[in-house]
Amino acid sequence: MSIIIIGAGAHGQNLATVFDAMAVPVVGFLDDTKPISTSVIGRPVLGGFACLEQPGFAHGQSFAVGLGHPARRLAVAARVIAAGGRVETAVHPLAALSPYAHVGVGCYVPAFCRISPGARLGSGVLIESGTMIGFEAELGDGATLGLSVTVVARSQIGAGCFIGAGAVVGAVRIGAGCIIGAGAAVVRDIPAGQRAYGVPARPVGPADWSRSPV
Repeated sequence: MSIIIIGAGAHGQNLATVFDAMAVPVVGFLDDTKPISTSVIGRPVLGGFACLEQPGFAHGQSFAVGLGHPARRLAVAARVIAAGGRVETAVHPLAALSPYAHVGVGCYVPAFCRISPGARLGSGVLIESGTMIGFEAELGDGATLGLSVTVVARSQIGAGCFIGAGAVVGAVRIGAGCIIGAGAAVVRDIPAGQRAYGVPARPVGPADWSRSPV
């Protein structure tokens, strides 16, 4: 198996380093912002996202989606599958992943994370180093967690949420599409589509996805 990474920014480059640790060859990147043949951490940019629609390009090929914005990440993964490609999961060998946890297709789990027994990560979940996912916690599709987030046992984080670095999520439910600020302590349920900050975290208005928090 060899991998083409979609997105050559920070998340894409982080994905490449995890696949390096997994001894999976990364043949290059797709990126709409860089010229073809640009070298990114020693791999070429092969073209833009439109390559996915070129006949035969994606068929049977393995991809990983290195985009920070949850909805865009899921949408591009859907394009890969529609074109006959495969979306792969990246789990660093130094991640503590319980064999009794479920990690969905297209997830990114870097070094020094812990995924506890019974935890469930949906498709396209992206978490950063130092993050701890507790017993039977659930993360919806496309959820994105920053550095050193703690998700305690039986927490529920909805699809497409962003949880900022250093936040702590108690045994609560965070609705889909929320943005939780860095360092927040979430001790009460947060309705879908809200942004919340502080200790304890309180909703301060609708989540604004016009500017990616990632």
